[in-house]
Order: sequence, then structure tokens, then C-alpha cells
Amino acid sequence: MMDTKAKGLLFATSPDYLGVGSLDELVKSRRKKERQERKALKMLEQEELEKSGERFLNAKLDIKKLKEDQDSRQAVLTIWRENPIASKDVPCTLSMQFFLRKASDELFLHCITNMRSNDIWLGTPYDSFNFSAISFYIALFLNKSGIKCKLGKLTINAGSRHLYEENLVKAKEVVACKDTFSLDFSFNDLIDQYQERPHEFIRNLYQGAEEHKNIPQVKLNYIKNG
Repeated sequence: MMDTKAKGLLFATSPDYLGVGSLDELVKSRRKKERQERKALKMLEQEELEKSGERFLNAKLDIKKLKEDQDSRQAVLTIWRENPIASKDVPCTLSMQFFLRKASDELFLHCITNMRSNDIWLGTPYDSFNFSAISFYIALFLNKSGIKCKLGKLTINAGSRHLYEENLVKAKEVVACKDTFSLDFSFNDLIDQYQERPHEFIRNLYQGAEEHKNIPQVKLNYIKNG
């Protein structure tokens, strides 16, 4: 018998025993099985991701409080840790608090975020989106559990909101820019798409960030002084 293992072949059997047709069928069968296994594994990973996301929210936020009491003022996600190790990378965000409130017969999930420090150039634009995305993620879980709500207002309180001197020129250029564009986007338009599988929303965020898709590309015409 040929030592097919040494040759790196799929099957350790004699080529005299298998006809060409039989070998082709076995290869196709093996590949089909591998595709099915990958698909099954992907489904398990998606289910585990969804479960882990819900476990995280329940552990860190206790999202059940909002499910059990829509007037709860105890749905708080604490990010700050006491006595952090000396570092220039200490988290700027202290906490996020979530409220369900009615307006015009609709239920909205509002968020108040407290920060110790907020850089208006390197932080504010990204923080505003990220805090909104986290709030929307929670809103999806609430909708999935039967509490129909939309994303409401985001309020950011910062002990310090500042701009470093090294970013001052760029910030002035943006302020002086005459180009404008409208971005017609609302997280609320995505509720029906993601409420059954909230984890898909997070996964697509990662994928979109990697592929740089759906991000407006704007060429700025700066006003140059002098």
C-alpha cells in the first residue's frame, strides 16, 4: 500500500483500490462535510457570542432591572476602578446610566455618561458614536425581550473637556471648513434588522471598521490664513 500520509494526501488507502470516480466522490463528500462543520461551528460561535453579550450586560449592568421595572434608576454600568495603576491610559469614562422614559406614547432608552476627562479632538467624536452604539445594543436586548423602545438622548458630562495644543491647528481648519454634508442616519432604523440577534450588530461594527465601509469620505477645503 502506498504511504499516502507521507505524500500529504487526504486518504490513506491504495490508489489501486479506488477508482478515479470513487476518489472524486470521496473528496467532494469530505469537502461538503467540512463546509457543514464550519457552518455549524459558526452558528455555535454566534450563539455563544449572543449569550456572552447578554451575560456581560446582566453582570455589569443588570439589564433585568429595566426589564422588571421600566422606571428603574439603578441601571448603571460602572467602568471606573478604584485606585487605578499609574498610567497615561487610565479610562476616561466613569459610568453610563440608562433610563426608559415615555414620550408621545413611545418608549425611549436614554443614556447619561459621566467622564473624568474628554478630549474634544481625539475623544468626543468617537465617544459620541460608541456610547450611542452601546445604548443601542442594550435597546436591542430590551426589544428582543418584548420591551419595545427606541434609542433616545445621549448626555455626556465631563469634568474636563479640552484640546491639546498639538491638535489646535487641525481643529481650527475643521472649524473654518466651508464644506458641509448631511448624514441621514439613525440607529433606530436598524432595530428591526438586529433585535432578534443583537450580537450581529456588534460583529458588523467590527467588520465595517475593518473594511472602512459606509463611512462618508469628505474632502475638506480649508481656509488658509496668510
